[in-house]
Amino acid sequence: AKVLDLSRAKVFVLDEADQVMTSMRENTVGLRKRCPENVQTLFFSATFPETVVKFAETMVVSPYSFVRLKPEEVTVEEIYQFWIKCVDDENKF
Repeated sequence: AKVLDLSRAKVFVLDEADQVMTSMRENTVGLRKRCPENVQTLFFSATFPETVVKFAETMVVSPYSFVRLKPEEVTVEEIYQFWIKCVDDENKF
């Protein structure tokens, strides 16, 4: 079986961390354990409930910091956002 080698990873990133940590907790822990102890760990999420904060604290190297944005700071003027409704999964990608 092929296994992803994370022994030289420099950064471990979880986007939508609240969803990932609640639905794929064991996989997340397993992947993080394959990384070097001093890997930079980044979590991104629109919501960060206290349970996710506590879980994240178990996966980071101290010292660490949280960066919280005010709702009006989330969208940057230079980024154009839009969505497209797909009729079915076949045309989704």
